[in-house]
Amino acid sequence: MADTHVLFVEDDDVIREATQLALERDGFMVTAVPDGLLGLESFRARRPDIALLDVMVPGLDGS
Repeated sequence: MADTHVLFVEDDDVIREATQLALERDGFMVTAVPDGLLGLESFRARRPDIALLDVMVPGLDGS
C-alpha cells in the first residue's frame, strides 16, 4: 500500500487531519487539501490512485 497515493479533499481541519493520519498509519501516501480548487490542482499535478472528497467544499465542490 505504500505506493498507493490518496488525494483527500476536506474543508474541516479536524476531519482532514484525523483522516490523513489514519490513512498514513495504514500505509497510504496522502495529499490532503482544504478546498476543491487545490484538490483539482493536486489531482492534475500528482495523479493519485484514488481521490476521496467532500461534496461540499469551498472553491469547487465535488458534485
